[in-house]
Amino acid sequence: MIAWFNGELWPLDGIAIKATDRGFTLGDGFFETMLAQQGQVAHFDAHMARLHESAHMMDIPFPYNTDEIRKAIDDVLTACQLKDKRAALRLTISRGSGPRGLLPLWK
Repeated sequence: MIAWFNGELWPLDGIAIKATDRGFTLGDGFFETMLAQQGQVAHFDAHMARLHESAHMMDIPFPYNTDEIRKAIDDVLTACQLKDKRAALRLTISRGSGPRGLLPLWK
């Protein structure tokens, strides 16, 4: 399987998440699970609206625009040979690495 990680396609075993990543250690992030059928994500606009709303509520920068996400999804479906199949996609956004403690104090 192939994933889109920080703007690039990677094999799953080539991805490393830092041990200090707040999404990994504290769940400080959000995700959206999407259904793709025949290369198209069902309710794509609603998924994007929820992602942007979550980013705003948690004060986490959303680093990619909608066109970039749409292209990333297409790239992943193509790389995994899933364009003509039904697939579940998960898009995860983490606050990223930071110092110890529960509050994101470096902002």
